[in-house]
Amino acid sequence: MVRKLLPVLLILLMLPVIALADVQVIDDANLFNPNEVIQMIDTIGRIELNHQVDIVVLTTNDVPTDYSEEMWRVRNYADDYYDNGNYGMGPDNSGMLILLDMHNRVMWLSTGGVMIEYINDSREEAILDDAYAYLSYGSYGSAINAALDRVERYMNKGREEGTFLYDEVTGERLSGMYNALTSGEIG
Repeated sequence: MVRKLLPVLLILLMLPVIALADVQVIDDANLFNPNEVIQMIDTIGRIELNHQVDIVVLTTNDVPTDYSEEMWRVRNYADDYYDNGNYGMGPDNSGMLILLDMHNRVMWLSTGGVMIEYINDSREEAILDDAYAYLSYGSYGSAINAALDRVERYMNKGREEGTFLYDEVTGERLSGMYNALTSGEIG
């Protein structure tokens, strides 16, 4: 009797987790197959559980055309989607939105809270490089999964030495510099 009920109980316990995770992968451009989404949800779940940050994947065709070199509309769309969707964990809404904009044919990473300190410019570039290796072949799910794998590795590594937050407008430093002391320096 217990052996028959155990699988049913496990499925019932997993339903809230599965329902919550589905919200984190919004495939409005219909680019992913079910297996790719399951892999994304698995990686996102591990990152969120281990690091208390929110990860959202969004594909869309709705970003307005952006002819600027800096891609401000794409950046603003990603930032606004994250903010208006009430994503993020903790008081600083820590997390990341990975946007695959099919209209402008670009991928964008939007970070918030402590995630900004983990995904600095050089790490962001490496994440995008991993994804673009697949995007050039139209393997959209593989691209996002490669990006998520890299994000997870960086989160597990921790913040890079010398990173800090600053205000993009004023240039003012908002957080202290993260410096790891070596055993020789401690001695």
